Amino acid sequence: MNSYVESQIRNMINTTAVFKKSCQLAATMDDKNISKDEAKLLKKINSAADKFQKELNDLLSD
Repeated sequence: MNSYVESQIRNMINTTAVFKKSCQLAATMDDKNISKDEAKLLKKINSAADKFQKELNDLLSD
C-alpha cells in the first residue's frame, strides 16, 4: 500500500477515536449528566464510528 494512503487511513482511525470521545464530552457540557436521549444517540454514534474504524483497519490488513 502507498505509504501516504496508509498514513491517511491511520490518521482517520485516530480522528474517529477523538470524535467519539468529543461527542461523549459534549453530551455532558450542558448539565454534567448524560440524559437517556443523549445516551441513545451516543450509542448510535459509537456503533457507526466503530464500524468505520473496523473497515479502515481491514484496509490496513489487506
